[in-house]
Amino acid sequence: MVLGVLAAVLATPAPAVAPVAFPWCSRNPAVPAYAYAVEQFVRSHNGSPPKGYVGGKPYRDETLELPPWQGPFREYDVHVNVPGQKRDDERIVLGPLRSAAWYTPDHYASFVLMHPWGCVPILS
Repeated sequence: MVLGVLAAVLATPAPAVAPVAFPWCSRNPAVPAYAYAVEQFVRSHNGSPPKGYVGGKPYRDETLELPPWQGPFREYDVHVNVPGQKRDDERIVLGPLRSAAWYTPDHYASFVLMHPWGCVPILS
């Protein structure tokens, strides 16, 4: 009888749960909106950068600025690459987890966490 009840419970589908927006999951105001747009594109396109952008190469955190357990990391430009012009210094660095995302305005001299710890951003 216990096995029958257990089988019935396990066979019952779980109710659909809508994503919940938590206040701490808001965007960091120190990170420009275009950096979030590139992150969302990359995450929704299996790690590929938008057309015309440079990115997807491994980022080696030699100065140990980022938590190593969040890696391996990949780096992406946040502006389109214009042939014949020097790339600017802004980048995002992404780990495999959606909560592992950093913005650097100064070519890796400093990092700004894009999503608060414990927040898992939902891709739209």
